[in-house]
Amino acid sequence: AVVSTQSGHYGRDRRSGNSWRLIGGKLKCVSVGQSGVWGVNANDDIFYKTGTYGDPNVDGAGWQHIGGKLKWISSGKDFVVGVNSADSIFYRDGITSATPAGTRWVVIGGKLSQIDTFNDKVWGVNSAKYAYQLTIQSSIRYIYSIGGWRRNNEALNFKRVSVGKGGVWSIGTDDRIFRRDGNVWKVFNGRLKDISVGGTKIWGVNSADSIYYKTLT
Repeated sequence: AVVSTQSGHYGRDRRSGNSWRLIGGKLKCVSVGQSGVWGVNANDDIFYKTGTYGDPNVDGAGWQHIGGKLKWISSGKDFVVGVNSADSIFYRDGITSATPAGTRWVVIGGKLSQIDTFNDKVWGVNSAKYAYQLTIQSSIRYIYSIGGWRRNNEALNFKRVSVGKGGVWSIGTDDRIFRRDGNVWKVFNGRLKDISVGGTKIWGVNSADSIYYKTLT
């Protein structure tokens, strides 16, 4: 799952029971997954929260700076994906329990302005507002042997997409909310400017910066 800010340079809070607890550091985008907690700051610098690999429910230790520049990042299972200011797509190679920060960034073909990942699925949105899907095998290293990106051709003008246990959800440029149902997108009530999918809950922020969550049934 990915949480982002629309602009600026903000501290990160961690939800603890019924309250938020401040975590040190300043990030504009943060993602949590089986590869741990990763984030990027206002300068597109990349950071990994040490000690969070394999157990994203822990706070970890300090932030480790990772070389490279990304505007958006998503933590998956033994890989991390991201896009830079030119919409180029990268994945972090060499992430294991022994080397949780990985070893290098590898370019993936295509262009995306925003990206998210869960299990063997990678979803993203490009500058033309189309959603794209990529299915991977046990490692993203097999990316070129399984057909590449597949575009979802509905002209719905997406600006965000998020994928998790709760399915694939997206936000249109008009803040409409969509959920992927088989091979079609279904509209849900309400308006949000950003969204993040968890297990049984969907979190979102509207144009007034109010925070909402929806429990899935």
